[in-house]
Amino acid sequence: MKEEPFSNTKSKINIELDLGNMNLQNLVLSLDENNDKIKVRYMQEDDNMDKQFLEMHPYAIYKGADNYYHTYLPTNEGGREPKKRASKKDLEKLIIQFWKEQSDKHYFNDVLMQWLNYKLEYGELYKQSYDRYVLDYKRFFVGTDFGKMEIKDINEDILDEFIRRTIKTKQLTNKAFSGLRILVKGCFKFAVRKGYTTLDIEYFFHNLDLSPKIFASKNNKIILFTNEEEHKIEKWIEEHNSTILNLAILLGFYTGLRAGELVALSHSDFDLEKRILHVSKTEIKYRDDDGKYVFEVRNSPKTDAGERDVILCDKAIEIYQRICKLNPSGDFLIVSGKGNRIRGVELTKKLFWICDKLHISHKSMHKVRKTYATKLIDAGLNEALIIAQMGHNNITTTKNHYYGNNMELSGAQKKIEMAVSY
Repeated sequence: MKEEPFSNTKSKINIELDLGNMNLQNLVLSLDENNDKIKVRYMQEDDNMDKQFLEMHPYAIYKGADNYYHTYLPTNEGGREPKKRASKKDLEKLIIQFWKEQSDKHYFNDVLMQWLNYKLEYGELYKQSYDRYVLDYKRFFVGTDFGKMEIKDINEDILDEFIRRTIKTKQLTNKAFSGLRILVKGCFKFAVRKGYTTLDIEYFFHNLDLSPKIFASKNNKIILFTNEEEHKIEKWIEEHNSTILNLAILLGFYTGLRAGELVALSHSDFDLEKRILHVSKTEIKYRDDDGKYVFEVRNSPKTDAGERDVILCDKAIEIYQRICKLNPSGDFLIVSGKGNRIRGVELTKKLFWICDKLHISHKSMHKVRKTYATKLIDAGLNEALIIAQMGHNNITTTKNHYYGNNMELSGAQKKIEMAVSY
C-alpha cells in the first residue's frame, strides 16, 4: 500500500493500492490536512468481539410462532424489553449494537468499583480498607438512581443534590459523611484520568457549602470502665484461672494498646531493661475471594503514628512476665493453649463474658484503651507523652475521641462544692 501526495488541482487523485484480499467495505480514506496526503487504512472487522457480545447476551434467542426471531434487551430501569426481527442475523446485529453501545458507557457505580479494585491491585489499599469502602459503597450508592447514571452526565448540581439528600435520608454524622466524600472524590479523580468526565471534584468540594445543622448529631458521651469496674475485673482474673487470654486483657488496661496490637505482640517487642514495649505490628481482618474473614498480622501499625515505644509501668511488666511463664517462646506472645495466635476479637468476647459474670455492662477492648487514655489525661501528663503512648498524631484526637470524665460522682461533688463555696 502506498501513500500519494494530494493533487493541488483537486481534479484527479491517483492512489496506488495493493488491496490483496481486502474487503472494500472496510476501506477507509481520510484526509490529513497538515501534509495534504490521503491516508489509506484498512479497518478489520472484529468478528471475535461480536462473538463475545453474543456470548455475554443473557437472554435466549428463539424463533416464535410468528416466524420472527425473539429476545430481550435490558432497560435502564433494571427490567427488560422484548425485541424481534425477521431474521436471526438482523436480531444478532441488534444485540451486538446494543452491547457495543453499553461497553462505551461508564456508570458511576462501575467506575467506583474500578477505582477501588485499581487501588487494591497496586497496593494502595489494604484489603480491610477495601472491604470497609465496599460496605460504604453498598450503603450510599447501590440501588440509587445516582449510582446508575453515566458519570459524564453527572454535573455539580446533580452531585450537590445527591450529597444533601443522602446526608438527610441516611442521617449521616459529619464523620459518616467523610466516608461518602472519600468515595466520591476518588471515583471522580479516577474518571477524569480515564477521560470519562471533566468534572473538577476538588473544586466542587471546596465550594460545597454544608451547614453543620445538616448532619445528624451523635452521642458524644464516651463510655469508660469506672475504677470500681476495673478493680472488679482485675480481682476476678486474679482469683480465677489466669490464662494468657485473661492476662492479655489486663495488659490492655495497663498499656492502652489496641486489641489488634496486643495479639500481634512478640517477645522481641519487649525491652525490660529500658522498660519499653515497641509497637510496630497489628492484626488486620479482611474477606477472601470466598467471602470468608481472614485474620493476619501486618508488619506495620494501624496508622503512621502507630509505631511507637510504649513506656511500661511496673504492673505491665509483671503481667508480661506472668505471660512469659505460660508462653516462654514462639512467634507470638498472646496464644491459646494449643499455641495458636489469639485473634483480637477473642479478647473482647472474653471481656464481655467476664462482665456478665460481674454484672457489668458490656464494654469492648476499645473502651479499655479509652479508659487508659483518660487516666493519662487526668494525671496531667505532658501532651506529647500522651499521644506517644496512644499512637495518635495529635492530642485533639485523644481528647475528642478517647477522653471521658471518669471521676467518681462523690469526688466530683466535692470538687464542685469547694469551687462554689465561699
